[in-house]
Amino acid sequence: MAMASSAPSPVFSCAQCRRAISIDDSLLAVDMETFFHEQQSSGDGAHTAGAVRVSAAQKRESLVAGPLSDRSSSVFARESFSVDDATAAIHVDLMGAMAEGQLERAAAAFELASLHTRSEQPLCGECVRIVLARIRKSAMEERAVRDAYVSFLRQAVAEDADVPDEAALAAEMLAMRTEEMVLKGELAQLKAEREDVAASLAALAEDEAELAAMEAAYWADYNTFIAQVDQFIVERDAVRRAHDVAEESLRALICANVLNDAFHIWHDGPMGTINTYRLGRLPTISVPWEEINAAWGQAALLLATLARKVRFEFVEFSIHHMGSQTKLVRKSGGAVLELFGSETSLGKKLLGGNRSFDKAMVAFLSCIRELAYVVRQRDPTLELPYAIDDHKIGLAHGEMVSIRFSSALEQWTKACKFTLSVLKKLLSSI
Repeated sequence: MAMASSAPSPVFSCAQCRRAISIDDSLLAVDMETFFHEQQSSGDGAHTAGAVRVSAAQKRESLVAGPLSDRSSSVFARESFSVDDATAAIHVDLMGAMAEGQLERAAAAFELASLHTRSEQPLCGECVRIVLARIRKSAMEERAVRDAYVSFLRQAVAEDADVPDEAALAAEMLAMRTEEMVLKGELAQLKAEREDVAASLAALAEDEAELAAMEAAYWADYNTFIAQVDQFIVERDAVRRAHDVAEESLRALICANVLNDAFHIWHDGPMGTINTYRLGRLPTISVPWEEINAAWGQAALLLATLARKVRFEFVEFSIHHMGSQTKLVRKSGGAVLELFGSETSLGKKLLGGNRSFDKAMVAFLSCIRELAYVVRQRDPTLELPYAIDDHKIGLAHGEMVSIRFSSALEQWTKACKFTLSVLKKLLSSI
C-alpha cells in the first residue's frame, strides 16, 4: 500500500481498486482503548475475543443439546462480521503499538486487519461492499457445513445409544454368509444355463443359416422350373396350333380329290369336256381332231391313274397313255389299237369306218367295265350313271348308243359324253 507524504491528513489507497482514500482525523484521534471498550459494551451483537475462543467441547454440547431453531443464538450462527468488527477486535492488541503515533498506529492496524480479515486493508466503500458480500457467502457455506456436522453428530450419538448385540450381529452375519453361498450357487447354475442357452442359440443360428441356404436354393430351382414350365407351355401351345392347322389341312386334303383338280370333267352343251378339251363332234360343231385326240389322251391317262390307285391291272388291254397318240395294246397277241383319229377318219367313215379307232374306243369301254367291277367289290353301293354293254353305253333299261365312230356323229358324241360321266363317277368313288 502507498501512503501520500504531502497531504495535510493521511491519505491511503484502496487495496483492491487502488483508488485514493482519505482517513478521517477522528479515526486517528480515537483512543483505541476507549474505542475497544465501547465496542465491547455496545449491543450490536458483536462478540468478544473470549467468546470467540469457546472450547470445542462446549460448542459440541451446545449444538447437540440445543434445538435446531436455537442455532441463531449459538456461536456458529453468529460468525458474520464486518470490517469494523474485525478492526475493533484487532485494536485491542494494537493499543500499545499506536502510542508511537497516529499514522503508525493506523498503518499497523490496517496491516493486522488485513491478516485477520483475509483481505488487504484499507478498502474504499465500494470494495467494502464487495468484500462483505464475499464474507457473507463464505459464512453461508460454513453454516451449511456446520449443519451437516451437527446432523452427523446427532446421528452418531443416536447410533452410540442403540448398539446392537454382538451375538445377534454374528447370527445375522452367518445368515447373510449362508444366503451369499446359496446365491453364489444359484449364480453358478444360472451361468451354466446361460452357457447352454448360448450353445443352443449358436446351433439354432447354424441351422437357420443352413435352412436359409436351402430355401434360397429351393426358390432358385423353383424359378428355373417355372421358367421351363412356361417355355414348355409355349412350345406345347405352338405344337397344338400347328397340329390343329395340320389336322384341318388333312381334313381338307381328305375331302379334296387331287384327281378332280387334275382331271376336270364337265360339259360344253351336248359335248362332254375333260380339262376343257371337247370330246365329240357334231355336224354343226366342227371340233378339231387335235382337241378330240387330246381329250382321249386325258381320258386314258385318268383311267390308267384310277387303276393304279386301286392297284388294279387290266386283264385284256394295257393302256399306253401318250397324250394325243394314246394306244391300247391287247395282251394276247399284242395288237395295237390307236385311240386317236384324224381328218382321214372322215373319209374312212364313208368307206366303212376306221376300225382301229373304233376297236380302241370299244377296248377303252372294256377297261372301264373291268375297273368298275373292282371298285364295286370294294364299295357295293357304287352305281354307275350309265351301263356298258360291249360297244354300247347308256341307260340300263333305256337308250344305249355305240361308241364306234362309224355310227352317227350325234350318237358317237353322246356315247363319248356318257363315257366321261362314268369316268367322273369312278373318280369320285375312289
